[in-house]
Amino acid sequence: MNFFKKTKEILKIKEILKKFKTLENDNYFDLLKTNYVKLLIKKTTDKSVNEGSSFYIQNLFNIIEKWNSIRPIPIETGYWLESLIENNDSYIGIHKTGGCGKIDINDNKFLKNIFCKGLYITGDILNGVVSNDIIPLTKNITPMFNILDLIIYIKSSYKNSTGSIITSIPNNYVDSNYRVIPGCEEKVYTYVDGQLTLKPEFIVGFITYDNNSYEIILREDFLKLNKNR
Repeated sequence: MNFFKKTKEILKIKEILKKFKTLENDNYFDLLKTNYVKLLIKKTTDKSVNEGSSFYIQNLFNIIEKWNSIRPIPIETGYWLESLIENNDSYIGIHKTGGCGKIDINDNKFLKNIFCKGLYITGDILNGVVSNDIIPLTKNITPMFNILDLIIYIKSSYKNSTGSIITSIPNNYVDSNYRVIPGCEEKVYTYVDGQLTLKPEFIVGFITYDNNSYEIILREDFLKLNKNR
C-alpha cells in the first residue's frame, strides 16, 4: 500500500474512533463501557492501523451502533448479564423461545414447567443418559462467548418472540462450546416425561422484551413467588 493511501486510511480510522463517542449512553446499559468491547475496539483499531484499512473498525462501529441502541437494556440488567458471562466458573448459553414474548411472572405454566422440570433437549430419544450418541446441548442452546454476543442474541427476535432462557453450567461439566465433558452426562441431563432434559438448576432465568422494556425473571425469584401455586 502506498504512503498516501495508508495516510488517508489512518485519518478515516481516527474519525471513526471519534464517532464511537456519539454512541455513549448514560441512561441504559452501554456496550461501550464493558471491558470486552473496550478491548475489542483496541484490538480492532490496531488491526486497522497495521493493515492500513479502516474496514475493520468501521465494521465494528456499525455493529456497536446497531446493537447498542436497538431496544435498550436497563443498566442494572445489563451489568448483571456482564457479570454472569464474566464468571470464570461457568459457561452461559441462550435458548430462544418461539412464541413466548411477555411472560406473567405471577401466572405462567410455561416458566413454571421449565424452572421446575428443566429444558427439553430435543432430538432422538435415547435408551440411557450415558451414551456416545447423547443429544448435544447445542441442539437447543447457543453458547455465548462474550457480552457482545450475549446482547445481540438477547435482542434478536425468533419466531415472533423476544424471549430468551438463560442457562449457566459449571465449566467442570461442559466446555466453552457447551459440549458435555465425558463422564458428566448424569450431572447435566435428566429425563422428564421420557425426554432428555437439561436439569433445572442450570437455568438462571428468562429475559423478555415488551412495551419498550426488558424484564428479567430469575428462576430463584420465580420459585419463591410461586412456591405454593
